[in-house]
Amino acid sequence: MPIWLMIIIIIGLAVVAAFIIFNFTLKKKFERRADEQQQMIDETKETITMLIIDKKKMRLRDAGLPKMVVAEAPKRYLRRMMPIVKAKVGPRIMTFVAEKDVFKTIPLKTNVKASVSGIYITGFVPIKASKTADTVPQKKKGLKFF
Repeated sequence: MPIWLMIIIIIGLAVVAAFIIFNFTLKKKFERRADEQQQMIDETKETITMLIIDKKKMRLRDAGLPKMVVAEAPKRYLRRMMPIVKAKVGPRIMTFVAEKDVFKTIPLKTNVKASVSGIYITGFVPIKASKTADTVPQKKKGLKFF
């Protein structure tokens, strides 16, 4: 076996070993960071009643979020499509960012009790509206054939 082939094999094995070690250390670091963030979200979570107006996937820049939020967001998130929910909380219309699974199931034009941490929606429970004069459909007046 030529010596140059053995050198290439040794360098290749060293690169593969370094990649595996680097991958495991990064994985542990990201898991620890995600656990800390989830713990912080759970600590600051509060329940708010809101009327869901609209939901879209859009970029953070175009979503109408406060300037401070956009300025502190990493650059990779500014270009990524994020699940954005516009909701009426009390008299104010606010913009929230939702989790992916929550975004898929959140109903439009309904009142919900949402678990919110800052501008981040982590869960919701629909509120059953009581039937009032506004929500009861009016009977059509006209000729009946049957």
